[in-house]
Amino acid sequence: MKKISLIIFITSLVVCAQPKIDKLTQYATDQTNLLSSSQLRELNRELRAIDEKTSNQIVFLMISSLEGYPIEMFANEVAEANAIGHKGRDNGVLLLIALDDREVRIEVGYGLEGALPDALANSIIRNELAPYFRQGNYFAGIRAG
Repeated sequence: MKKISLIIFITSLVVCAQPKIDKLTQYATDQTNLLSSSQLRELNRELRAIDEKTSNQIVFLMISSLEGYPIEMFANEVAEANAIGHKGRDNGVLLLIALDDREVRIEVGYGLEGALPDALANSIIRNELAPYFRQGNYFAGIRAG
């Protein structure tokens, strides 16, 4: 009985620690205010153009912290709550950056897993985003990714 109570307690702590999931109304959202308004406008234009050209929807979200919540779970929940991708195709991609935690995740919808498997998503993070991020040039890293 003590073991079950401990599991319930730990689970409730994880649930309480989850960052708030906001409704995303743009292709690019920066809740940290690190990017300038012109940079956000440019990202939104580029991501909208990708959606219109390919019908694959890419959404970018930068938050301050995951507050200890696992990035994999949070990214999935954000993608699901915001229905990223087009209905019936599940062709959405979420690029999530938790700035203060120094964590990045590319969450891929089932419809794009063949074109963008986890290994490729991780390679994009390591080889395209991370070098710019280490230099403090987040905008260039996001665009490269």
